[in-house]
Amino acid sequence: MKLILLLFFCSIIAACSTPKRGPLNADGLAVDALFAAPQKPIQAHDALKISEPMRDFAHSKIPHFTAHVNIKDTRRALVEALYTQGQLHLEYYSEETRNASEAFAAKSGNCLSLVLLTAAMAKELKIPYHFQMVVNTTDWSQSDKIFMSIGHVNIVLENISNELEFKTWVSDAMVVDFLTPDKAAMLETEQIDENTILAMYLNNRAVETLLQGNVNDAYWYIRESLRQDERFINAYLTLGVIYRAIHRPDLAEVVLERIAQYFPDNTSLLNDQILILKDLGRDAETVELEQRLAKLDQDRPWSYFFEAQSEFATGRYEHARRLYEKEIARDPAHHEFEYGLAMVYMKLKDSANAIIHLQKAIELCASKPLRQLYLADLEHIKFGNFLN
Repeated sequence: MKLILLLFFCSIIAACSTPKRGPLNADGLAVDALFAAPQKPIQAHDALKISEPMRDFAHSKIPHFTAHVNIKDTRRALVEALYTQGQLHLEYYSEETRNASEAFAAKSGNCLSLVLLTAAMAKELKIPYHFQMVVNTTDWSQSDKIFMSIGHVNIVLENISNELEFKTWVSDAMVVDFLTPDKAAMLETEQIDENTILAMYLNNRAVETLLQGNVNDAYWYIRESLRQDERFINAYLTLGVIYRAIHRPDLAEVVLERIAQYFPDNTSLLNDQILILKDLGRDAETVELEQRLAKLDQDRPWSYFFEAQSEFATGRYEHARRLYEKEIARDPAHHEFEYGLAMVYMKLKDSANAIIHLQKAIELCASKPLRQLYLADLEHIKFGNFLN
């Protein structure tokens, strides 16, 4: 069942979602009659809605901060105040996609939440801006042992001119990203419009709501996501997952067939199509898609990791160890790889190496809940009572 869940959710886009676009339309795919009304109204504009504390911060704190540190550029003052050395002390937190006002109140958020917050404050201060997505990059993240594809977005505060003592000067555009400047500068990006950002936010909320077990409200989030941008492929993938969750693989198939016309080689799409065909008992078509996916999937990032997961589940621990090591050699920056290797070493009765890799997983992990789980496992191993 763990493997089914892993594949079932692998197409869901969470945290910093990267959209795929095309000439899609969602006509006829939503079946509202299957779902009760949501617990509370779901409105896209709430994502960028500014609260009174935010408005007060924009018009009183930022000018005070600007004067104190002698920064003439309002954009730089905003960034300094929010993220660098200012009064909010915001930090990256990847577990939940908050809207702008929620991120401001909590002083934390994932990259999409912090982009929304920056945009809302920039709009209040009349600073022009646009959004960017990172292209040709795919990564994965873990939430409660379910793996989700993720991407990355940022925001650009555009060129502005200021008049000071009858002299006009122009500042270059400023990229606000929550990566380090050297990494952000290397990103290949594409400008996207505000409706797409709203669709991404709503898709993230749908995913997070689904993971909490609330399939009903997840549907309404994704319904609104498609209203905002019906070219956003990730919303279709999530809608397919929702239909499968209510045991309607026939509806999920229709959704995925719609996007398969435009993205036939999308591996997340193929993964979900395989699961749906299995649900429908169409074995010959399943084998055909599995063979096609295997060819496309050979060099995809995380491919060794997912293969290692399968080997681990069937008790082939030496095979799993070699695959985890290959994935770590290819990309050593992920806590999931180190944790998986630590679990393999526990199965191989090698607690010394298990501790080494579990400590590395803890160092790499930015998720507070997962880090706590890793720390608990580490304590169990050290005291010799780890449950295999």
